[in-house]
Amino acid sequence: MSATHSTVVSLTLLDAPSAQPRITPRSKLFVGARSPRANETHPGVVSVPTMRVPSALFDAIRSNPRGMNKGDTTFYEGGECDVGLATALEMNEAGFTARLASVTRGVAVYHGAYGGPLVVKGVPVQEEPIAMANLLVRLSGRLPMQLPSYTRAAWVEVGNFLKAAAARDPRLLDEAGTFRDSGFTLEGVCVASTAASLARELERP
Repeated sequence: MSATHSTVVSLTLLDAPSAQPRITPRSKLFVGARSPRANETHPGVVSVPTMRVPSALFDAIRSNPRGMNKGDTTFYEGGECDVGLATALEMNEAGFTARLASVTRGVAVYHGAYGGPLVVKGVPVQEEPIAMANLLVRLSGRLPMQLPSYTRAAWVEVGNFLKAAAARDPRLLDEAGTFRDSGFTLEGVCVASTAASLARELERP
């Protein structure tokens, strides 16, 4: 990966029972509004889980599959791997399958509305080129909705997410109105990467 792009992983985190044997518009996707304490540059942005990773790990994630380019996004095919995990918080058993779905290149914008700019190595930056590896994850088991990284969180239907992402309107995410309050936004490379991955999954015959 080029040194000019910061390397980030985003998760298209799906409720496994609703996404098997295939993903449909009714499948459930996890989204959350980022907490100002956990994310100073994008507070109130409704997003999927993301994490910055070292470039070596990023390259390892995308080293095996072959990709197909479509604009700023490269899509990948490959089998899912099964991973078992213990949720110590709830003392429950859970598991998930995961695979690399896509890599999207874009630009993260930091400005006053998000409490920016971002400071990298002591230098304030207004924009940051991002390479976003999107992992398609099917989760079986419960995920707590009270998470320190988010002020609000919800499972929303894939079809609603795609409509909301296209309109950049978090009010369209769910009928319960979880994100209808003012101050929430729906945008960014992470949202774009998940939307691209899900749209491709829905196109499958």
